[in-house]
Amino acid sequence: QRQAFKLVVRELVRPVFDNLGWTPQEGESVHTRQLRGQLAGLLGTVASDMEIRQEAVVQFDNWKADRDSVDPNVVPALISILSHNGDKARFDEFLALADQAPSTQEKLRFLGALGNFQDAALYQEAIKLTLSGKIRSQDAPFILAGIIGSEHAGETAWIFVRENWED
Repeated sequence: QRQAFKLVVRELVRPVFDNLGWTPQEGESVHTRQLRGQLAGLLGTVASDMEIRQEAVVQFDNWKADRDSVDPNVVPALISILSHNGDKARFDEFLALADQAPSTQEKLRFLGALGNFQDAALYQEAIKLTLSGKIRSQDAPFILAGIIGSEHAGETAWIFVRENWED
């Protein structure tokens, strides 16, 4: 049923996204710009759209090279897509980008994405980071909240929180 659901999401959402494209047009409303990011994120994660996933890598590389080259409304979707489909190298990259982030918002965006990684070893590493001292204690809840709210790792994170409540 999950594959059928992915197909339905792709069929409904992809035409709208294709009409919008990755780049904002002159005179677009704020809502249209926000919609672009939301649809890209939905297609690259829930719908497992391979073209969107591939382009997300290109867009993210462009953003790293020039932060003004990508619509800021799309950046959270890129981070979500890349973490949802990411490997250990991407996990480590996101940790480094969080550490180097120029703003608290960007730092928390990368830290929060650590729980999106589907590989059990990676989301378990993210969970353990919250008590490692490598992450500020005030940032740990953002990591845990994202993981607890996830379908793939929520139970694991909740058990960790219960077992380590005192810490």
